[in-house]
Amino acid sequence: MQTKTACLLILTLLIGLLAGVHPSSLFMVHPALSFSQPVLVSNQAQSEVGDVRFGRNVNVIDGLSQYPHQVEPTMTILSSGKILVGWKEALEHAGPGYRVGFAYSNDSGQTFSSNILMTPTEPGRRQSDPWLVSDHQDNAYFVFMDFVSSEDSGIGVAKTIDGGETWLPTVDASDTGGLDDKDTACVDPDGNLYIVWDEYNTQNRLRFTKSTDGGQTFTPTTTPFQPYIPYIASSHNGTLYVATGDWYSLSGPPGYRIWITRSDDSGSTWTPQIVATPLIYDETAIIHVVDTDTEGHVYIAYAAGTATDKEIYVTKSTDGGFFWEPPVQVNTVTTGMQRMVEMTIDEDNNIHVAWLDAQHGEWNIYYSYSNDSGSTFSPNIRVSTAGTSLSYWRPGDYFTMRTGPNGRVHIVWTDGRGQDEDIYFAKQDIANPIITHVPVQVWYQDRALPLTVSATDDDFLEWVTLYFRNPSSSTWTSRIMEKIGDSTFQYTIPESGLMSPTMEYYFVARDAAGRETRLPGSESDAFLILILPFNPLLVGLIIGSTFIIIGVIFVAYWYLRRKPNTDH
Repeated sequence: MQTKTACLLILTLLIGLLAGVHPSSLFMVHPALSFSQPVLVSNQAQSEVGDVRFGRNVNVIDGLSQYPHQVEPTMTILSSGKILVGWKEALEHAGPGYRVGFAYSNDSGQTFSSNILMTPTEPGRRQSDPWLVSDHQDNAYFVFMDFVSSEDSGIGVAKTIDGGETWLPTVDASDTGGLDDKDTACVDPDGNLYIVWDEYNTQNRLRFTKSTDGGQTFTPTTTPFQPYIPYIASSHNGTLYVATGDWYSLSGPPGYRIWITRSDDSGSTWTPQIVATPLIYDETAIIHVVDTDTEGHVYIAYAAGTATDKEIYVTKSTDGGFFWEPPVQVNTVTTGMQRMVEMTIDEDNNIHVAWLDAQHGEWNIYYSYSNDSGSTFSPNIRVSTAGTSLSYWRPGDYFTMRTGPNGRVHIVWTDGRGQDEDIYFAKQDIANPIITHVPVQVWYQDRALPLTVSATDDDFLEWVTLYFRNPSSSTWTSRIMEKIGDSTFQYTIPESGLMSPTMEYYFVARDAAGRETRLPGSESDAFLILILPFNPLLVGLIIGSTFIIIGVIFVAYWYLRRKPNTDH
């Protein structure tokens, strides 16, 4: 009898333990069910890619400067994706520069650091014409005009090796005594720094210098070019190109032309300057850009026309700058003024062009690209989400566009949508909003259900909405999801909102350009989830506890039966 009782006791305890620890052995609900966590599948559903757009406009300026106007922005992007931005500080929108400012972004342009003013070569000197470049080791150089007067000026160069967190002392790259102006700089694949600028003295001429020791020292300046307004660029193999403008009047109305010259030996010698463009009939149109692709083709972007009506053009040379093809017009709308062009070419040889456009009666930044070596250009896209009054007739001489390590285009420009001029930033959004979600397959009606979505480049997203319903219903309940972390959005459906026995749901994400992505992608698809009327874990614990209590009673009963009777 005692043996049978002991066996029954052991069997009862085992059933209780199994019921408490492994309730799934008693309730066949789902073969992969874990009762402490929702069921997750390993694959992720993902939205699809769409067209080229630009994200929201971000103000780089923190508003703490004593100078009301920030104009003429420059930018470089490090291999890490860190964005460095500089600009000119001015008292008037078309006035001279007083200082140059700087900020950086560590989060792809979502936010920018506090603004600082760069240190001049000596206290009390003014600054203007900022230009930022960087090399493959992420050393960055801030080049700017450094002056007291037209008789006392230089070219300041500051270097940072930590992405703009700190700067080495500013050095002077110039050895002249005139007014040094309109500086432009580039870095070749070996990390050598080159600078060209206008020198206004008894005669106007262009100065050239270089540094081969990381900006510590510079070679004596030379004057190999005709003025004026230079732009220097390095090709992928280190060939240097300098494009300049020159006054021309042989017969007919006077105008300007753009010239090009090349150096194959790091600036020691230069080819004769060659005319690259037709006659440009206005001085302000001569601001131009030169760049190269990986195949060695050279491109010049410029504006041409009259003082009140200009268009944007790109011309190309396939033989190193000796012969230039007829220019191709980039802007498709010719209403209003199109001027102040910018161009950059990415590693895939896509040619990106942006410009200042007044087609809506106010200044806006527009963009186009070519993926066929400049033969054709895409439909024009407006980058700025608000216009700038035409009363700001000279928002500096240039703005800047660069591609980041992910191939996306980044633009900084002078923007007057506020009380004065600020520097705004936008980056290319090459896709519809991309969101991912790990579907939940089973849940319990007595527990609130958290649903989470992850987004790539969530700085483009305006919102993510969750839609859910019972499959038998024709009405969807919608809820805006809350951002709970970097690129993560969540909404928790309360217990009262759960619908037994099944519920279906989907997500919609909308970006700053107004495009929407549905997940799952098809209009007829939705994630399906099984809603159990109870929590098997809780039921299992209750059943297990019951068996354990019964087992304890059996133990007590068996123990009392074995205890000797001391009353006799």
